[in-house]
Amino acid sequence: MSPQMTSADVIAPAVFNSRRAAASDQLDACLEQLATGSERLAMTPISGRLRLVDRIRQNVMPISRDWVNISARIKQTNPTPHLRSEEILSGPVVTARYLRLLRRTLQEIGQFGRPRLPGRLRHGADGRLLVPVAPVSGLFDRLAFM
Repeated sequence: MSPQMTSADVIAPAVFNSRRAAASDQLDACLEQLATGSERLAMTPISGRLRLVDRIRQNVMPISRDWVNISARIKQTNPTPHLRSEEILSGPVVTARYLRLLRRTLQEIGQFGRPRLPGRLRHGADGRLLVPVAPVSGLFDRLAFM
């Protein structure tokens, strides 16, 4: 061992590789659970999906502070008010909004058999079917897509 190296320098690669292998095994297990869950979700009736969305929505606010703090820590930044605002908007707020839209869509599927579109279907000049998907009524999408 050279004078500049410490025992930690020699041991670190082995520890790192064993952690990487453990993380890879954990990731494989998580992906397997995700695949199994996606199959179950595909067979879940609309009423069950609505209950699931409601349960998830209830959990967004209680974990939002930790969510923002962890996001800032991962980015290795000092959580200034500006950064916290960005993290709040790009994490919990967007997720809560998505869940609200998902709930609305699931309700429409349950009620009408399909989601209602924010406009009429039409054909483009080239004959392709044009399907409106945004802006969604009742939201700020009209401002975002101007």
